[in-house]
Amino acid sequence: MRLLKKILLSVASVVLAVILLEVSLRVCTDVHYSIEVWWMNIWQYHERLGWVSCPNMVIDGQRITNSRGWRGPEFSYERKAGVKRVLLLGDSFTFGWGQNTDEIFSTLMQRSLKNTEVVNLGVSGYSTAQEYLLFETEGVRYEPDVVILLFHPNDFTENLLMYDNGLIRPIFEADINNGIKLVNVPVPMVPGFRREWIRPSTFREKLYLNCRLYQYWNRFLVWRLPKLPIQYNVFPTTAYLEKCSITATLVRKLHQAVTDRGAVFMVVTTPYPEMIVEDLWQQRKAQEQLSEQDRI
Repeated sequence: MRLLKKILLSVASVVLAVILLEVSLRVCTDVHYSIEVWWMNIWQYHERLGWVSCPNMVIDGQRITNSRGWRGPEFSYERKAGVKRVLLLGDSFTFGWGQNTDEIFSTLMQRSLKNTEVVNLGVSGYSTAQEYLLFETEGVRYEPDVVILLFHPNDFTENLLMYDNGLIRPIFEADINNGIKLVNVPVPMVPGFRREWIRPSTFREKLYLNCRLYQYWNRFLVWRLPKLPIQYNVFPTTAYLEKCSITATLVRKLHQAVTDRGAVFMVVTTPYPEMIVEDLWQQRKAQEQLSEQDRI
């Protein structure tokens, strides 16, 4: 009986301390939405993927995303008999950032491919890791015949970054068994953009919006993330690519996941201009002392 009383007293003390701390934080602090950039309005928080595009997004009077947050027409998960399906994964190049919907290449593919549905799951800012996770969580539901991954050279960098200009993403790291493991999931939440950044659908998200103490806990989780001094426009030299084995492993894993489901996997690169424009290549080659081998 005494032991039970001690346990209850301890629990009550902890609860009281938490309540007092929560009240103190609410009285003495406020939530600041410090990042005021309009393009943050295109995304919302996702605890596994980091962020996703907002559904039914309208920019300059044009509807940009469908009710699921994907670019272009909305397709049901169920397949139509006799109709093929192509699934696109990628970042802003795939999403078609800055372009009208009728101008993006997924729309052009849809027009040119007969009896085929083209599902565009491109999300601006995504890394290969996020694209792999997106395929596992959402892409498989469309049961595609072909999956096309659009790869940009900055993906080598983004696959190393948990913290990216205020955005928090999941990444994969090497494990002791010469494989890779997913880390930074669930993705910590930060209130830096706007309250609508988090549209609560889970207990954890509701707790975050209503508990100041839990908000500060998430700030601590974000604070301790490594903020690597990595530039986006690093040219993928031979030496640099040797440090990016994670990216190669992720592409192989995605390839395996796609083919295991009976679909065809393709990778299409969207290169830096310097890779294909001779004058620009010669300029960058001289500036960074690159070799012709680095261009390949």
